[in-house]
Amino acid sequence: MHYRLYVLTNKENAKTSEEARNYVYDQLDNDNSFCGEGGRFSCPIADWFVIGGRWSGALTQLLLDQDKLKEFWEEFEEKQLGWTNLTDKKEEDQQRKSQELFMKYFPNFKGEIPVWRDSSHKYTHEGSEDDAQIVTKKLWDVLNKEYEENNEHVGFIPEEPTPEDDGICDLECDEVNEENVVGKKWLVVVDYHS
Repeated sequence: MHYRLYVLTNKENAKTSEEARNYVYDQLDNDNSFCGEGGRFSCPIADWFVIGGRWSGALTQLLLDQDKLKEFWEEFEEKQLGWTNLTDKKEEDQQRKSQELFMKYFPNFKGEIPVWRDSSHKYTHEGSEDDAQIVTKKLWDVLNKEYEENNEHVGFIPEEPTPEDDGICDLECDEVNEENVVGKKWLVVVDYHS
């Protein structure tokens, strides 16, 4: 299964989104406890990962009007625009229709649309420009709200995710709280398989 992981790293580790994405990728790639062969009595959390992947655009989605986004996803499901095994639906058609629907709800959106990216990116390891962002107060608040709705507070999300949950980890092992994160950290979204 695929899981989402939000990875934090110090702002000083990268000047751009591309540098932040590459930095996080390299750190995770070189950590055998995350992805690799593991040790004698342990196995890594993931057997494969990329920056973004199925969750490419997730950070941008967090910053959109959540009521409109909910309406978009409801219509998306109603029109069955997601992955399908039906042979009469081509992936390119599904992607095009999804993007048209997204623009119906967000007509003034500029840039790469934050839905249905994984097929066009073919799971490249570097993700998209918006898959790494400096944590702003707004991003923190929305992310915190997402976890509170799941009865968890960001500060208490497991720093070492397990296949049973999505999580947040900080590469520098700092305490994950607003004071340590907002304006001081990059947030990078990772798609991992376990």
